[in-house]
Amino acid sequence: RRRHDRRRECDNSPEMASQLIANLEACASRDDLGDICQAIEEAPSFDQLALAQLAIASGEAEVTAAALGRIESRLGAALGAHVAARYSELITEVDAVRSLEARLVQSHSRVERLAATVRRVRTTTVGQHEQLSGRVSQLEHMQECSSLLRRVQRLLYLCWRLHEAVDASKARRSAGGGAGS
Repeated sequence: RRRHDRRRECDNSPEMASQLIANLEACASRDDLGDICQAIEEAPSFDQLALAQLAIASGEAEVTAAALGRIESRLGAALGAHVAARYSELITEVDAVRSLEARLVQSHSRVERLAATVRRVRTTTVGQHEQLSGRVSQLEHMQECSSLLRRVQRLLYLCWRLHEAVDASKARRSAGGGAGS
């Protein structure tokens, strides 16, 4: 809430606008990138449209534009000097990033090959598993049929023995009945 209130103050205060420009010019004149960045970080609480309106209303539009132009050129120079001072370090970091990108590409291709291998193995394994499951199911049905056939065979054997026993009993009755009559 305070930041919002400060922003309203900045929007309505020509002194704040000129103070911001003065701070930026002072930082840019020292060519200290850290100070410039800090002054710019404070600037987002300042409304740029309000600055333009205040500069036009106060009649200092040309002065404000010139000051902002000087700040921009000094900032560019300071940034260029900072990059030049750290050029070898930045190049080393860029090389490291490129090296890491190459490793990442290699790792990505390895992952893709592994994924393709897993899909291929899964396809063959699933096919073999389904085939094996079908054969196991077929074997279970054959065992059930074999068990049923054994029971039918046992039943037929028992029926045959029963038939022989009945025939033997009839033969004894007819042999015993004919002798006794």
